[in-house]
Amino acid sequence: MIADLTNLLCPEQQQQHSSEVNTSSLLLHHRLFPLLVEQITIGLAGTQQLYLSLTNHYNLLQGAFLAIFHSKQRH
Repeated sequence: MIADLTNLLCPEQQQQHSSEVNTSSLLLHHRLFPLLVEQITIGLAGTQQLYLSLTNHYNLLQGAFLAIFHSKQRH
C-alpha cells in the first residue's frame, strides 16, 4: 500500500529506479555474455578434441583390422 502511494506521489522516482534497474541488468548481461560465450567455446573445443581423438582411434582400429584381414588372406 505504501509502495503504491509512493508510486503515485513520485512517478519520476519510480521511472528513475526502473531505469537504474534496466541499466544494472544491462551491465550484468554485458559482463556475463562474454563468459557464456567463452564457456561454450571451451565446451566446443573439448567436443572437437574428443571427436578428433575418437576419429584417430577409429582409424587406428580400422588400419589394424585391415592389416589382420590382409594377412589372413595371404595364408
